[in-house]
Amino acid sequence: MFRFSIFLFFLFFHPCISIAQPSDFKLLKKNKFEKVEKRTNKKIIKNPDDCEVLYTIGVLYNSEGYSKFNPETGLKKINEAMIIFVNLDIKTKDKLTKNGSGLDSMLVHKNNSFDLGLEIAKSSPSVESFQHFIDVFHESYTQKNEAITLRDIYAFRIAKIKNTEEGYIPKVANRILKS
Repeated sequence: MFRFSIFLFFLFFHPCISIAQPSDFKLLKKNKFEKVEKRTNKKIIKNPDDCEVLYTIGVLYNSEGYSKFNPETGLKKINEAMIIFVNLDIKTKDKLTKNGSGLDSMLVHKNNSFDLGLEIAKSSPSVESFQHFIDVFHESYTQKNEAITLRDIYAFRIAKIKNTEEGYIPKVANRILKS
């Protein structure tokens, strides 16, 4: 009886274990975004440090069909989940990894956030949109380098059109020097 009560305690109160996580991902694959949002909101209110739920929320925000699609928020939630995951005991980490919510999966979705953020910047190309990507998704490497290159190309085009030194936009020059 004692073991069973301990099992129930960990099942319902452990900060990172959530029973319905795999079904949430099944719902995401079926594009049932609002249902996943409703379920994760209930779970996160009960336990704001549930890394599986935070990870699910991050993946939800990275889903392009979701009405609140936002890779920036997705990245924040995945980063929060990763911080919690790293501080867990080995047994819990193994359990989460077997459920598909391990660090490797989180890193894949984190990289997906970078790709989606760069796509958004490319969809409305400007010096400001690429600089915004560089500032927000500063952890990325490949995507950040591509954004820096594209930002510099757009800044050069502006300078070329104006054909003056002032055409290089002083604030852009300052941001480029900071990068």
